[in-house]
Amino acid sequence: MENVKNRKGQGEIYCMRSSHGRPTPVNETRFDILVESLLKHNLHIETPPACDCPTETPPAYDVPGQAEERPLVDTKYGKLRGVNVLVKETPRTADAFYGIPFAKPPVGSLRFAYPEAPEPWESVRDASQYAPMCLQEMGMMEGLTHYYKSTFKMPPPSEDCLYLNIYTPNDREKESKLPVMVFIHGGGLIIGGAYYDGSALSVYENVVVVSIQYRLGILGFFSTGDDKLPGNLGFIDQVAALHWVQENIADFGGDQHSVTIFGESAGGVSVSALVLSPLAKGLFHKAISESGFVTMSSLVVSKPEDLTIYQDLVAGLFGCSVSSVVECLKLKSEEDILSVAAKMVRHIPGCHFGYRRKIC
Repeated sequence: MENVKNRKGQGEIYCMRSSHGRPTPVNETRFDILVESLLKHNLHIETPPACDCPTETPPAYDVPGQAEERPLVDTKYGKLRGVNVLVKETPRTADAFYGIPFAKPPVGSLRFAYPEAPEPWESVRDASQYAPMCLQEMGMMEGLTHYYKSTFKMPPPSEDCLYLNIYTPNDREKESKLPVMVFIHGGGLIIGGAYYDGSALSVYENVVVVSIQYRLGILGFFSTGDDKLPGNLGFIDQVAALHWVQENIADFGGDQHSVTIFGESAGGVSVSALVLSPLAKGLFHKAISESGFVTMSSLVVSKPEDLTIYQDLVAGLFGCSVSSVVECLKLKSEEDILSVAAKMVRHIPGCHFGYRRKIC
């Protein structure tokens, strides 16, 4: 075990080699390691060359490098053309598929609605680019990337964000039934996205890695406490993603009967919520919660008057009547929601979910 000085001056980082011979940093502060591993996603990935993609393809957001022959997979909803990712310290490559829709865009009449199955497509869909992150106030994300000196270019936020990414070993057999690991990102249920690069995990451990997105903040977790808006739509999005995995992961060499869900921070909270929810029964078989649990007192509204406080706050910030707040919110623009999201962060004392005060 090699002891290496921490560049932030906040303790030590220990470089330990795993059973596969890969150096693994272990910091005294577990939170630092979890966040840094997400933001510095390309630690074990070759620097990506320019992407030779069709002109209609959205701009690249630091997607890992691709070889000349791009992988093709036929799913229930249509064909996907992914990219090859070369992982350092091994001659193996992973097939990566980015921006796969697992639900219809939750926009317009589908804002605050349960996720619906995506529409199929006829032509080959390009899967070489990350999809936009779910709508969020980007100030906190920019603060985190600056703090950790990350060079990763964040995808822009958008309400159209229910997409997932898949990483699978390039040398898998045609009839492979590899274990599946579904990663749920953290971010206090208000920020974050599926930009964790799972190619190294896929290649080193011979598994299929899936990273998913879910609605955040007001769009994902605001509730009126009744049938008008029951809330927790972000968790329901995660259930929809797991349904998609059950239907399609075999096409990527994965075993739908061996699915592990895992996540850190708010992702850990999400994992525990799925473990407890009957809606997710049979959609996964193992679970890893890395910091955070859904029954934390800060996440549970046990008194009706507490819920009323949040309803009044949201209605007031949007200029809506409490009695018609859901109908009013459906008419607001993305810009309106982002503006209020920035104000909502300031209403939270200190920092949310452990983020340092100097970052928030």
